[in-house]
Amino acid sequence: MKHPLAVSLGLVAAVSSAVGEIDFKQQVRPVLEVYCLKCHGDEKPKGDLSLTTRANALKGGDGGTSLVPGEPDKSSLYTLTILPEDHDDIMPPKGEKLSKAQQDLLKQWITEGAKWPEDVVLKQQEKVDFVKQVKPIFEASCVACHREGEDKGDLRMDDK
Repeated sequence: MKHPLAVSLGLVAAVSSAVGEIDFKQQVRPVLEVYCLKCHGDEKPKGDLSLTTRANALKGGDGGTSLVPGEPDKSSLYTLTILPEDHDDIMPPKGEKLSKAQQDLLKQWITEGAKWPEDVVLKQQEKVDFVKQVKPIFEASCVACHREGEDKGDLRMDDK
């Protein structure tokens, strides 16, 4: 089952080491679950690379290990995301690419030792499209009470 709260990817990824050590569960996990597990989950992982656990990421796949703690430049989990968009090996190969903030987050996390709790098993998540999936809910459920002339609690949701 896909978890719709992956919408916070951009916000979570934007929070970097400026506020302390990278938190795997809150910052890295959503990026991997949305952008990587579509192809690198446990079911038929491409290149024989599963990124569902730290052990699997360290083990790697056909191209060797994908994660070298402390060495982002030797970790394909990071290096393949920073290739030019038209490069044959860029990850993810299709769809939306990682933002600079998400790339920097992966780099910093790996630099810090790629801490990943052993009990955390990743599952593919869907990235939520705010305009298509969330905005209609706000409009149907919130704007009626939080609009011009009807701004309960001094909160307006009809204006940016």
